[in-house]
Amino acid sequence: LNYIEKIDEYFDVNINEIIRYPFLSISTYNEIITPASFKHRYGKELFNRYMQRKNSMDKLLETPNNKIAITVDLNIALVKDPNKADLTMAFTKDASERATIIRETKDINKYYPFNQKRALKVLNDRIEKAKIPVKLTSYSFQLIANYFNLYDDDSMCYHVKIDSSPRKMFSNKMIDFIFNEVSKDHEIVNHLKQKTKK
Repeated sequence: LNYIEKIDEYFDVNINEIIRYPFLSISTYNEIITPASFKHRYGKELFNRYMQRKNSMDKLLETPNNKIAITVDLNIALVKDPNKADLTMAFTKDASERATIIRETKDINKYYPFNQKRALKVLNDRIEKAKIPVKLTSYSFQLIANYFNLYDDDSMCYHVKIDSSPRKMFSNKMIDFIFNEVSKDHEIVNHLKQKTKK
């Protein structure tokens, strides 16, 4: 970006008209990653490391300026053939900082599409279609979830910790689990109330 600007300033030449843009480009535009979205996407440990590095970089600049420094994303993948790698690394137990290997990334919003209100609507619609004489409320939803420890099951519940008050999001697996329990026992809410009182 600085190169294009200086060529234009010194020589009054728009380099984009001479060299096609893809051959000139050394950076690409991505959506701006805020600290909150970074923490949500990569977790607390990487977020803390990112903020530590960012703060140390900001101290080097009197005024943070995109003309002096820009962020570069580096994606690393494990490959069997070292000749196909841009850089190589090794595993060691003596490292001062711990790395995490992510085998698969998940879009949290797709994997856990329901908050409690939407989960209740989907559940009650399914229960009504199945002609089961039960109507779940927030209380009964939480009673079932707590009794079966569904909030602690990563395949069913995701805790969003970005906000000041953490929220819970739920997967289709949790909807299916609760629906199956209600199908087996139409009086499940009353039965669980008695069990929890004991």
